[in-house]
Amino acid sequence: MDSCVDGGVCTIPRLDTTQNGWARSIVSAIQQEHSMVIIQSVTLPVSPGAMASFVQIMSSFTAELTFRKYYERVFYSPRDTEVETLLLIDAPVLQEFRIQPNRHIRSLSIYNTGLRQFPQGLKYLASLNTLYASKNQFTQFTLASFSSTQRFSRMDLSDNQISLLIGTNHTVSIETLNIALNRLTTVDMAFFGQIANLSVLHLIYNQIIRVDSTMPVKLLALDQLMLTNYRLTSFQPQAVTFPVLRTLSLRSNNLSSVPRNLANYPALESLDLGENKLTRVDLSSIRQAKKLASLNLDRNMIASLSASSPLQHDALRVVSVNSNELVQVNFTGCIFPSLQSITMGCNRLTSVPSNVFQLFPAVMLYMPGNPTSCESAKKFKKQLLNRTLTLNTVGRGASCREHESLIEIDSWSNVCCAK
Repeated sequence: MDSCVDGGVCTIPRLDTTQNGWARSIVSAIQQEHSMVIIQSVTLPVSPGAMASFVQIMSSFTAELTFRKYYERVFYSPRDTEVETLLLIDAPVLQEFRIQPNRHIRSLSIYNTGLRQFPQGLKYLASLNTLYASKNQFTQFTLASFSSTQRFSRMDLSDNQISLLIGTNHTVSIETLNIALNRLTTVDMAFFGQIANLSVLHLIYNQIIRVDSTMPVKLLALDQLMLTNYRLTSFQPQAVTFPVLRTLSLRSNNLSSVPRNLANYPALESLDLGENKLTRVDLSSIRQAKKLASLNLDRNMIASLSASSPLQHDALRVVSVNSNELVQVNFTGCIFPSLQSITMGCNRLTSVPSNVFQLFPAVMLYMPGNPTSCESAKKFKKQLLNRTLTLNTVGRGASCREHESLIEIDSWSNVCCAK
């Protein structure tokens, strides 16, 4: 066997441990300790003893061992070998992954395999901190696969076939959990109540039609909840409270109204409702989300934006309503002392909201892509000059479309407006 590529990473294109002298040849090829050893294709006499012997030899050369293009049906992770990072990539016929107790492995990656269930013995990896298990054939996520003493900073189970979440009688510590690109249709938030320290939860691109809870649950550490799924028609998990949740994304669903239970999100700062089916938004609906700083309503079918009752919201800084059907905007009764930006590009507004700059003196208003009339635009020439208002701006010397007229702003730019 020729010496592997130097520079910290050793790649072995093929290894057949059924041939005599394989250990001696690999030792001569590696020659020194490497930060990573990648074995592209390996033939093994699959037994616990043979695998243990092989990994033990490899762990004397590297702390990170990768098996790529593994064509055996069983993989063994032997007891207490000193590899800290173990990766198994592209193992299409793999049916079983057996793990013996190990206190050295901190990161385990299982990518693109034939596994239908979690490896046996995951709970015996006492130091395991990160688990990347994407693009396998898992159909369920069972918390009993892990022990209460393990501490995961990240667990990525994306792009499997998970349709079932099964709880356990003990808590499991996971800070970031990714279950995106699976087959979940209903989500019981009580399941996540069994996960301690859960800060970030990704459920995007599933087939979720309902989110509820079979029992009261308080998600004490959850900071980000991402529910981009294309199927949700409402989001009202009545028995769930989110005391520290700051980011909630419900983008790309079938919601027709702003969630009504925002009092359950006392720390909420960012709410993304883009790409839903909202047709009218009453800004009074955000009254209870007192720390909300960013409201994204882009790409809905909103025709009207207003507040049905006087509203003072001290935290709101950004409102985005791009690419809707807006014909009417009225901020009367709204007191937003921190408001910095309103974006309403690509709508059907024929005029600039009349009192917007009186109500919000420091705001930047972006309205390109609207059929704003020249009569309305001329009333706001001061704001156009100081760039606090953006309409259909064109460079000096550029022409407008046939149904538009041109208003000179300064020596660099003009505005095209509807005649």
